[in-house]
Amino acid sequence: MSDISSVSHDSSLGSLGLDSLMSVEVKQLLEREFDLVLSMKEIRALTIATLREKASANTDSNTDITTVKDADTSGN
Repeated sequence: MSDISSVSHDSSLGSLGLDSLMSVEVKQLLEREFDLVLSMKEIRALTIATLREKASANTDSNTDITTVKDADTSGN
């Protein structure tokens, strides 16, 4: 991917080519940094927009993480 600005914020990690090794790394990061435990299926369904929202919320305050998880799984 040469131009990240061309990626839709609604793109899921799975649609962007997330492989199993990267999934494990993302899972560990989400658990460590955000105390967010997701299945591999849920991680593949995460969108860029959801990750940006979570990162923004994490820097602003320690908000309830269940709202992010619920938003990700409601579309399945």
